[in-house]
Order: sequence, then structure tokens, then C-alpha cells
Amino acid sequence: MDRIISLFLVIALASLAQSKSKLVERTDENGVEWVGPVRRCQKGNDAILDVCTRYAVKDLTPLVGDGIDEIGLRPLDPYIAKKFIYDKSLGPVNITILAKDIKISQLTKYNFIKFKLDSKKRTMHFNYEVPHVRLHAMYKLGGNVFFFPLSGAGPAQIEVCKFQICLTYNK
Repeated sequence: MDRIISLFLVIALASLAQSKSKLVERTDENGVEWVGPVRRCQKGNDAILDVCTRYAVKDLTPLVGDGIDEIGLRPLDPYIAKKFIYDKSLGPVNITILAKDIKISQLTKYNFIKFKLDSKKRTMHFNYEVPHVRLHAMYKLGGNVFFFPLSGAGPAQIEVCKFQICLTYNK
């Protein structure tokens, strides 16, 4: 998920870029300024910046699956992770899950719902929905729920519908 968080931070920060950078800067026929593949949003009014950033995210949506070399974003579809470990003990419940060779597909087919910037508090809030996500991995599960043992291992195939992600960035 670190690449997804990075994507939205890169979009927001690149859209705020004010200084010269190595990316090609241009102005299109509608007067919109661009830094590389990212729409430039001017600092100032947070409400205007919110709208501009929504447009910047929509502009990049078709590009993020294959990655965007210009801004250092690696491909996100599929999202590949080597391993994930979940180890939790809480009262009578203890569970350990190890997943390897994780492949998440269709994560970039998202619907951007909300972006909110508070420049005084220096926070950004993102809210988006992914209509359908597929996850494939090899897993190993162990633990207990009350007195019932849990165990298993093998290939996992998980499909999630209407998956919402809410991110908050505080500086």
C-alpha cells in the first residue's frame, strides 16, 4: 500500500510545484499549467486547490497502472508485494498470517471521491473507492480463536467489491 500512498502524495505535491524542476513545464490550449504529466495547482485558496487536485488525480488515473517514469511512480497494476505479516494477540484471540508473492489487480480502476486540503493545519485527506479488487497470494495461517485452533496454508484468491480507502497525511 506504500506505493498507493506515494501516488497520492506525489500527485498532490507535484500539483503544488512552484519552482523549476527537471519535468517539462507547459501550458495547454485552455490555459492549464502542467509539470510533466501533472496539472499544476496554485497555492492560495484551499477550495480552489481541492478542485484542481481532483482534476490532477483524474488526469493521472489512466496512467498509474503502467507507472509514470517522469515522477518516479512504479507500476501499480498489478501491485506486487513480496510478503505481508499480520500477528495479533488480543485476549482469547491470537492470529498470525503470513502472505507471500502478493499480487493485487485492478487497484488503479478507482473512483476519486474526495480530496480536502487544510493548509493551516498542513493536512490532506483523500477518499477513493475501488469497485473491484483481486488479490492472489500464498498464505500460511495459524492461531486460536477462543479454544478453536486456526491453521491453513496454500494459495489465496480474494475478491473485494466496493473497497474504500481513506488516507490522511499530516505534516
